[in-house]
Amino acid sequence: LAIEPEPFCLLETTPETIHFFEMLWDAADKAGVGELVRQHIGVCYDVCHQAVEFENASVAVSELAAADIRINKVQISCAIELDKPSDEKAREALATFAEQRYLHQTFARHSDGRVISHTDLSQELALNPPSDWQQAEKWRVHFHVPVDADRLGPLGTTRPELIGALHALGQLPYEP
Repeated sequence: LAIEPEPFCLLETTPETIHFFEMLWDAADKAGVGELVRQHIGVCYDVCHQAVEFENASVAVSELAAADIRINKVQISCAIELDKPSDEKAREALATFAEQRYLHQTFARHSDGRVISHTDLSQELALNPPSDWQQAEKWRVHFHVPVDADRLGPLGTTRPELIGALHALGQLPYEP
């Protein structure tokens, strides 16, 4: 079984995932099934999900490994990155990805490391963002895009995080 962290869900970040597994293992040990739980329950690591949260993929994989949490499955994927939130043309391009079928959780990181978030990308957020969003260093949007694309016109992707994740996964003593 592979539990998949996702933005705006019970488990979002790597630290939250590690904490969850520590609690799970404690309960499993008390029930006398700790070894079985450790053997059969792990993580589905979705590179896009963690990149959207502005996690460093290499560090996240290393932290999961250091916590002895097995990565049972990997979703190889990239998200959209808005390099310059003040760029109106780039935000217009981003607005074309706002659609109702799926949630496209959107995060913005400021130069001081502070991250703000919105549950879904909307035309309004993309075209008329509040000043706090416009002043951010960059945005990332949970919208799966081609893994071989560095750019989508004026928009970037989180491909560098994917490359970092693949390198870190290759260092594991097992194959997810």
